[in-house]
Amino acid sequence: MALSYKVIIPARFESNRFPGKPLVKINGIPMIERVWKKCIQAIPEKDVHVATDSKVIYDYCSDNSINVIMTPECLTGSDRVFQASLTLDADIFVNVQGDEPLINPNDIKSVISYSRNAPNSVINAMCEITEEMDFHSSAVPKVVVNMKNDLLYMSRSPIPLTKNNTMVKAYKQVCIYAFPKATLKKFCSTNH
Repeated sequence: MALSYKVIIPARFESNRFPGKPLVKINGIPMIERVWKKCIQAIPEKDVHVATDSKVIYDYCSDNSINVIMTPECLTGSDRVFQASLTLDADIFVNVQGDEPLINPNDIKSVISYSRNAPNSVINAMCEITEEMDFHSSAVPKVVVNMKNDLLYMSRSPIPLTKNNTMVKAYKQVCIYAFPKATLKKFCSTNH
């Protein structure tokens, strides 16, 4: 039996660092719409939904034929994806963060492909850090994995460091995650 997928784009209007960010226009197109357009290049439009607690974002999406779900106030984007999963039917829910207007549709397809091969696992996309500035930035989540690419640790701090506090080889999160529905529920029911 083939697995079914939904891409959920969490979008929060009241960001601490940048209120209204999802609707900020980039070359005339709001960021949330740019992310949505990238997602529908990866999977069918009917399977892509914005999840928000903002009436302003909800109305914008609705007025522009973007599937949108109103979710309650949530602590994290993953919590918002979980809330959306309560009203949608799918085996796997893919979280594509709403502030990634340059997301590569092929990265979304890759995460889905990995999840097909490991349907009971959470898939967390990552790539190598090529700029030392990103390595030291607290805005960039860093990841440490074992030899099998299993996630061991994530931090906004620069990890792993050498004894001289320099970067040799490091990876960052790409902000795409695939959760099996039951695992998403379990993850969001824990205190995080």
